[in-house]
Amino acid sequence: MVIMSYVKEIDEHTLTEQWSQHSKDGKVPFPIYTVIDKKCKQCNIGDPWFEITPHEAGYSLTGAFVDASNFGSKFHKGSKKNQQDEFDMLYLQALCGSALADEVEIKEQLWQKIKGSED
Repeated sequence: MVIMSYVKEIDEHTLTEQWSQHSKDGKVPFPIYTVIDKKCKQCNIGDPWFEITPHEAGYSLTGAFVDASNFGSKFHKGSKKNQQDEFDMLYLQALCGSALADEVEIKEQLWQKIKGSED
């Protein structure tokens, strides 16, 4: 099932701001966004699953996480080298909504469908 929604306004809040503003009554579920790291998946290196929550962002299998407010910053051997401003929800929704980003998988699935239609 595909659920479509229409954006009435651009959400420029950050994930940490959004969670702190909307979770006070306990009715908003804890958001966990997942993304597949395309480079890790295609090169078969490391953990391709990347998680983003209001508290932290990182790779679940390796346990490499940073505070959500530091997501996007540059690190070298555990020390922060360059601070990146926290991404807004518009950026995160685009990042996490890129289901069609794996062109290798798309080509394979299309080829399987084309071959299947000839039978």
